[in-house]
Amino acid sequence: MKSQRFSVYHQGDLIGHSYLEEGDAPMGCANGVLITTATFTTLKHRFERISKRSDPVVLFGGFEVREELGDSIECKDVVIYDSVMDIPAHVDVIGMMAERYEQLFPHHLEAYDKLWKRPADD
Repeated sequence: MKSQRFSVYHQGDLIGHSYLEEGDAPMGCANGVLITTATFTTLKHRFERISKRSDPVVLFGGFEVREELGDSIECKDVVIYDSVMDIPAHVDVIGMMAERYEQLFPHHLEAYDKLWKRPADD
């Protein structure tokens, strides 16, 4: 199953895309590599920094993630992890409602279930 590509916005400007290939189903979180656009670099100085200046990984908050069809994903926050090292930026969608998470990320739920599946009692 090919994953859906999601778009990441900062105040209405498209700054990147992600397949949100990983997740934490019980927490309603999905994350993945952020494939940035040129606008990401141009607008980066405007992003709300929520990490300390001395941290090697810069954490920015206050973004919006939309599905391919343009519907915004309701959640608690969308943060981007950007590094001063040679590591790709990541986006983390935090705190989605369970029903919506199940619709968008059934493969995350399957992976979680497999991870915690207990052997059948004999």
